[in-house]
Amino acid sequence: MSRFQSLAAFVLTGLAVALSGPAAIAQADGLRISFDFQGRVDCDQPLKVNNFPFSGRGSGVLYGNRKASLDMSITGTSTNTMRFDASLGGRPTEAPGGTAQLRVAGSNRLRMIWSLPNNEFTVDITASKAGCKAAINTRLKGGSRQYSLFDGGRFLFCAKPRITQTSCNIR
Repeated sequence: MSRFQSLAAFVLTGLAVALSGPAAIAQADGLRISFDFQGRVDCDQPLKVNNFPFSGRGSGVLYGNRKASLDMSITGTSTNTMRFDASLGGRPTEAPGGTAQLRVAGSNRLRMIWSLPNNEFTVDITASKAGCKAAINTRLKGGSRQYSLFDGGRFLFCAKPRITQTSCNIR
């Protein structure tokens, strides 16, 4: 089975579970996804930095029973590892600095949303016959002017982060 077929099968399984309830068959091993990203950001509180490089990587498992977990490390002023646990299509769950939610965003796309006080980060994983792509986007919440970034220990207040590179792998 190709990677595209595996992700499509997982999405369809997730949709079947959502429609038919817990009686649906769960995928025992789950679908493993990993991604990397690099970027730059300008911050002014509590540290003033310009064009500061940051990077991160995530590794997650999506199960047929609508559960998922994601371990992510972000390296910037320090290296911090965070764990996200969520149910696909479920309500937001507690995550470092805010909440997280997983959604089916299309027949071949999954979306992880990390909601922080001032903004949301979304990671879209899109599968195709050629593999997968990861896209990271940020959006300010109403009334906010700065992005709140959480490094695992504190909030930084910054201009919009610029993602310069992403990669993705489905196993």
